[in-house]
Amino acid sequence: MYSFYQIISFFFILSLFFEIKANEILFLPAALEGEVRIRNSEISQSDLKIEFAKLSSDIINEDLYVSANSYDNSSETSKEVCNIKRVHYVIKDFYFFPQNQTPSVTTSIYNCSSGQEIRKESLLKGYIYQSLRDHYKKVFHFIPSKSTNTKETFKPKESNVLFFIDASASLSNEKAELNQFITNEIQMRGMDLYSNLVSEGSYFSFMNGEISSVPFAKINSPEDLWVAYRKHIQSIKKYKDVNVQFLVLSPIQFTKKKEWITLINDARSKGILTYIVVPYSSEHTYYQNIDSIAKITNSKSLPVTVWKKVGFLQGEEKYLILYKGYLYSSNENPGNYLTLDELDKKRIQIDEKITPYNMNQMVEKYLNQKIIQESKFQSNMSYLLKNTLSTLNYPESVNSKRILVRSNGQAMYILVKPNVNLIKGQSYILESNFILDGSNSWNIRNNSVRTKIHNLSYRYPKLLEFKPSEISDYLKKFNLSELKAYLIVTVEEVL
Repeated sequence: MYSFYQIISFFFILSLFFEIKANEILFLPAALEGEVRIRNSEISQSDLKIEFAKLSSDIINEDLYVSANSYDNSSETSKEVCNIKRVHYVIKDFYFFPQNQTPSVTTSIYNCSSGQEIRKESLLKGYIYQSLRDHYKKVFHFIPSKSTNTKETFKPKESNVLFFIDASASLSNEKAELNQFITNEIQMRGMDLYSNLVSEGSYFSFMNGEISSVPFAKINSPEDLWVAYRKHIQSIKKYKDVNVQFLVLSPIQFTKKKEWITLINDARSKGILTYIVVPYSSEHTYYQNIDSIAKITNSKSLPVTVWKKVGFLQGEEKYLILYKGYLYSSNENPGNYLTLDELDKKRIQIDEKITPYNMNQMVEKYLNQKIIQESKFQSNMSYLLKNTLSTLNYPESVNSKRILVRSNGQAMYILVKPNVNLIKGQSYILESNFILDGSNSWNIRNNSVRTKIHNLSYRYPKLLEFKPSEISDYLKKFNLSELKAYLIVTVEEVL
């Protein structure tokens, strides 16, 4: 039993934490070295240093239980700023942008109370906004993080997800990617992920856990999978708010078409939407069969793409892409594609079965070109799964209003909450999170719940100012599930 004094002490300490006032952290203008490549070339070098500080303070305010601001003046020392602004910590970031190499950031943290200074460094891999978020979580590990409970931010009722996985040898290459995706999404989203696997006829079940301990070995019999799948469906009763499932099976299992149609329809009768993940080592006939099953059961198929970069003896470099059982050759990195329909004209006509492991031989045989260099395989499985979940969590709410706006000469529709009143002809600053959506203009859609409208005097980090077309490009280029962006928009129509 806790004593009375222990309880009082606990609440006293807790009250001190929640009494922390504003301006706890102050970001000085950043120091920049090297060529900083930004979209908005109108930002001067001096203004850019301030914009980085503004971006950093916005990230801290969004992610951590602390108040942060940026400071325009860099002439004072950290100690002087402590006295002038009365803050707890003074922060200065040092960015290094080497040519053709990964940029880095070193963060200096000056403690105004103790006068001590520490530094922490990180590489900025991928999209800088997300890289900085990861960096600051590491730097400010002593500050509590805000909950990323998407049940409040995305929609009233979040979809928890079931995975049914055929842990056979033919899917051993997908094992690591599946495990990484499942464990990563647990940390990032406010949902539960339930993984049910069949390995050598035995049934394994995990809730929010790694699947690495399950062997992907012998081929499972169709009967073992059917028995396990029925158990998988029955388990839905004990899971809360589950209405999405991913099936990851060896494609040969779906040749038992009638049985799988019955099983998937059983899940459908329980309100479960099914996504069939088709591994990249599948033959084209398997895709046709799975597409047929998906159509009959009102499900969706997710064909996984694999690619690698190769160098030919003649000096030319190409990407070899295996998509839906066909082989393509392209100068562009397929990681930038959401769909690969546009690759049809780049298909290599090959009449033999193609796998990730005979791609080189097939190309050399049919194109009569010798391959002398090759990179490791890459696949878009994680991207497909991540993008699917993001789309599910960005519903086009019937309560949202559609607004036609124009930004940088580009027209697009946005979704806003019903109580947001915008005037036709007026200009605003739009703050929102976007995902890829091929059914909308510029292939993007915003989340009305996370959309804010500001007047033109609002100060925001211009490093996150985008054109509509740039949002789509960045989502694809950096393999992002969502992108936070600011746009200067003019209202054309309120629908």
